[in-house]
Amino acid sequence: MPRGEDRELVVAPADHGGCGNVADATAASATSASAAAAAAAAAAAAAAVRPPFPPGSSSRNDELHSVGAIFGQQRDRRSSSETLCGSLFPSSRVVHDDGVLHERLPAVRQQDIPDVLKRMSEMQVFEGSASGTGGDANGTLGKGVPSLPREPDNSAVVFDVDALRAAFAAAKQAFPPHWIHCVAVKSCPLSVVVQEAVRAGLGIEAASFVELYMGLALGCPSDLAAFDSPAKTDGELEMALARGVLINANSLVELDRIDAIIKREGCPTSARVGIRLNPLVGAGSIAELSVSTSTSKFAVPMTPANVLAVVDAFRKWPWLVALHTHVGSQGYSVEQLAEGIAVLCEIADVIDGKLGKGRVTLLDIGGGLPANYDSDEVSPTFHEYAAALKKAAPSLFHNTERIVVTEFGRAFVAKVAMTVSKVEYVRSSDHSGAEGGAAGKTTQQAEDPSNVVRSPGEVPESSLPVEDYQTLVTHIGADLFLRTSYCPGRYSHRLSMYSRNGAALGGSAIKTDVAGPLCFQGDYVARGASLPRASPGDLVVVHDTGANTLSLFSRHCSRRFPSVYGYTRNADGTVCVRLVKEKESVQDVARFWGACV
Repeated sequence: MPRGEDRELVVAPADHGGCGNVADATAASATSASAAAAAAAAAAAAAAVRPPFPPGSSSRNDELHSVGAIFGQQRDRRSSSETLCGSLFPSSRVVHDDGVLHERLPAVRQQDIPDVLKRMSEMQVFEGSASGTGGDANGTLGKGVPSLPREPDNSAVVFDVDALRAAFAAAKQAFPPHWIHCVAVKSCPLSVVVQEAVRAGLGIEAASFVELYMGLALGCPSDLAAFDSPAKTDGELEMALARGVLINANSLVELDRIDAIIKREGCPTSARVGIRLNPLVGAGSIAELSVSTSTSKFAVPMTPANVLAVVDAFRKWPWLVALHTHVGSQGYSVEQLAEGIAVLCEIADVIDGKLGKGRVTLLDIGGGLPANYDSDEVSPTFHEYAAALKKAAPSLFHNTERIVVTEFGRAFVAKVAMTVSKVEYVRSSDHSGAEGGAAGKTTQQAEDPSNVVRSPGEVPESSLPVEDYQTLVTHIGADLFLRTSYCPGRYSHRLSMYSRNGAALGGSAIKTDVAGPLCFQGDYVARGASLPRASPGDLVVVHDTGANTLSLFSRHCSRRFPSVYGYTRNADGTVCVRLVKEKESVQDVARFWGACV
């Protein structure tokens, strides 16, 4: 595993959740007093963290917190989360120096990429010994199975931790203090992202029970956690009610189910619950991400009859105190998002008008702020979104007695990461697939031109005009870029090329297909991109890959989950790169499929 001092990592197994305490091994060379103090602090943190939902516990297990305030209360608990969530990376100047904060772009900076890749080259990330082995601790798969050689990382996802921190800080700056920001875990469930969010005072939005469990286990206070799954089971609802997180019901039927659980389990009526509403503002430019249509599987559509039903629900159940909406995601403008959120504010005012001021104490306005994938520019910004919301729904800012919750995902993490892959093969430009374009033909064609089967009437390939282009066969494809491979017109990314030591490739650009490693023809990250000529061993960089990349990872062809790295800039300007998550071993994947190896 070692590849230089930054690669020498010590992983201490955690007590639960399979999480580890990862520390730079250079700490091992510190004084014994410092080591002892660090060990004591780690032990105290480990003792403070307990499983959020203990194995085998009932919904009323004594280990669970009783139902309490969700947001806006118990704020003193946030300070304890910093103790629970350490960081691989030192505190960033981006957070603590306002001058730096205002200048720091919350995105990977183009000028940083060569330095990062050079540092990774020095760490031998893409050559030499691997971050993990293909076999077990002895390098074998078991009796009768040959040993697997240690191998390099052929691809990696790399996060700019300074940029991530800057994104969190930018959101907090753009909105008033009574707003609480939760990270949509589904956009990037990496523990380092969740931990950095918690350390910054943010909460988590969970689209599944596992995301909720993980967020709480990583130190997120219950009063900063929102549970939004559209398919919550009775058991999950019982646990969430007992833990005191905000539950956003997806339907009026779900409210009936929650009421039955509260009555059956004797939960106090101080439990905070919201109902998700569909403002019916229509679709954005991407149908699959548009949830404000009349046929959406999400939320209660705001027809006149349903508005009355929601008012009746608030009249009937005192524990129903919140309204929630998520207008849509990528493909919506800030004006469309603001239009939908204005509907939510209007309905909250109707409820308050009929049932008394302050009946709706919390508005969860969701996320959906799009990201710009066309350049390094961060657009729209949180400040631009705040301006649109102030115009469409000014009460969000003026009514400080009503807490506002956001659920940004893509806007936080899309632009703070890049994905790097080694080029394994370069296919020629003669449309034949020959390496290096040997005489414009494949070996088979050169030896026996008649040995090519064609359909009747098909024009012989040799008679077609040959365009100068290259196909780069890489280690990233539909396993990481599922949406890009299947819907390239809606989910494209920028790409750039570097040598293995981090120098940007020069020379004239030619038309380039960037192919992945999977066994189907649609496995491309890009078709027809304009990139410099490349050679095997060069590096392809795909930009803006922090969101919905790792979280959409596909098991097709039994691909291994890649290594993840993070980097910051030291005070002297040098780059500090750390391994965040090791790539899966061959055994990991075999065991996933049930193999006893």
